[in-house]
Amino acid sequence: MRLLTCAFASATEFLDCYSVESAQGMLYCRTRSELDLGEEVVVEVSFPGLPNRSLMRGSVAAMRRGRGLWIRLHAGDAHSRDFLLRLARGELAPGDQVERSHRRIPVALPVTCRIEEVDDPPSDRLLGTTHDVGGGGAWVQAASQPAVGTRVSLVLGPMAVPGDTFRLDGRVAWIRRDEGALGFGVRFDPKESRDAQRLRATLRRACESGWLGFAARQRPSSGPTASGTASRPRG
Repeated sequence: MRLLTCAFASATEFLDCYSVESAQGMLYCRTRSELDLGEEVVVEVSFPGLPNRSLMRGSVAAMRRGRGLWIRLHAGDAHSRDFLLRLARGELAPGDQVERSHRRIPVALPVTCRIEEVDDPPSDRLLGTTHDVGGGGAWVQAASQPAVGTRVSLVLGPMAVPGDTFRLDGRVAWIRRDEGALGFGVRFDPKESRDAQRLRATLRRACESGWLGFAARQRPSSGPTASGTASRPRG
């Protein structure tokens, strides 16, 4: 999956490049890179006042060759989309948001979560899927959510493929029970572990290459870069 970096000069420019012509929303990114119609991408959005660069999944809906692309956003990233729109419109104060030290990448990985008790070995187990992952934590989509503050041990990735799994310990930082967005956030322990180092290295390579994938055999890429535009071309 390719990564498009869309840097907007202002929140107003971001809003000018957003369209509601699709139910999920569409975003125009100026780029000379040529992608295929329907190709899946991850769009990295930044504009002044946004505390952290935000990544959303999408697919190429229309092209103006040599000029830019219209990206139809993924319905599963509606929460991120709505957050960006509210912030750009001034409905949220930038100071109210928590600035993360690690970039979060939207990726769906199977998760096995074991709930740890203070005096007992890990007991309850639940299964889920990541919504996004970063070097400092992950958003786990799951039907049930441990209480905030609960110690958990996560295995990210298919357990049948040991080389592609990451075992990380942490604590539940928040829970979400919105319609269509059930899950919880885990803040990884700050202590270094081999798997934590592997995860950060994998995420770094993905961002540097512009190709997002968690298998060790990542496709090389020059990494297309895009910037925002105040014009609103029709796809």
